[in-house]
Amino acid sequence: MGQLEFNEEKHEYSIDGVKIPGVTEILSPITASGYSKINPAVLEHAAMKGTLVHEWCEMYDYGCADESMPTELIGYCQAYAEFCEVYKPEWIGIEEMVYEPEAWYAGRIDRFGILNGVEKALIDIKTIQSPSTKNHISVCCQTAAYARALGEESAHRYALYLRSDGTFRLMDCREFEEKNDFSGEDLFLLLLDGYNAINRIGRRK
Repeated sequence: MGQLEFNEEKHEYSIDGVKIPGVTEILSPITASGYSKINPAVLEHAAMKGTLVHEWCEMYDYGCADESMPTELIGYCQAYAEFCEVYKPEWIGIEEMVYEPEAWYAGRIDRFGILNGVEKALIDIKTIQSPSTKNHISVCCQTAAYARALGEESAHRYALYLRSDGTFRLMDCREFEEKNDFSGEDLFLLLLDGYNAINRIGRRK
């Protein structure tokens, strides 16, 4: 089998030319409804902002961060730097693509590594200013899917919410799931089943 590839323009994963469902695509039934009433231009700006912050965080982790960031992004960058100061992460994987051959999906993990020298953790970075319950549910499913693909289901899973005022919130996905009586992995697999069923029906037409 060939190497996992990602087409930035189409935002598609594939192996040997065969498309593989992406984690964020599979989760669209949760995430899409929250954005349906938002101006597309606003969504595009938010997506661009998130991309730029992610790129800065990656450069920061590699020790080559650009100090001349746009004013509106400085707070998010400061928040990530503060998180690193507090939790002292030792990253094993940064923006790493993963593939789950049995369930047949792929994705890109923001961060995987060790926090404070002891805790194995998988982290997804978010720039949502006021995350909703659906945002929390989505990131729980997202990180569970990544952990399964990595074979690291026992790792702690977190959403790292960076804020424009320079602060951050680290949400424990497992605690959120236990509090709300659901499994991120189980819900993701249900959505994956639905995605596969819909696409099978679509191919028959």
